[in-house]
Amino acid sequence: MPVRQKDRDNVPDETNTEETTTEEAKAEIKKSTKTPVPDGYQAPVEFAKTLDVPPQIVYGYIKNMKGFPFIERGESEKPRFLVKIPEATEFLKVKATEKAEKAAAKEAKKAAEAEKANEPANA
Repeated sequence: MPVRQKDRDNVPDETNTEETTTEEAKAEIKKSTKTPVPDGYQAPVEFAKTLDVPPQIVYGYIKNMKGFPFIERGESEKPRFLVKIPEATEFLKVKATEKAEKAAAKEAKKAAEAEKANEPANA
């Protein structure tokens, strides 16, 4: 048998056990446990599922809508934001009716302007 072949046969298994242990440790870190959510609250993702909208929409409400009912917890707690369920649902209903009223008022104003433009000028 050639010398090179002998060396290959006697080489120990090169699978590094240190890598597997670090991968397992990383996996355990990634499996961080969520902090319990109190009654009457939901995580933004869960609230988005109840509304049947993408979670980004709910996070947008939290960031941009004044008066949207939520609480912010510490950075170490997950999920960081919690939505107050009954208040948030009522808040969104009120916002939807306000939006519908604004749209109806805008339509009425547009129709009045169109009607005024169609009237013949009195001489």
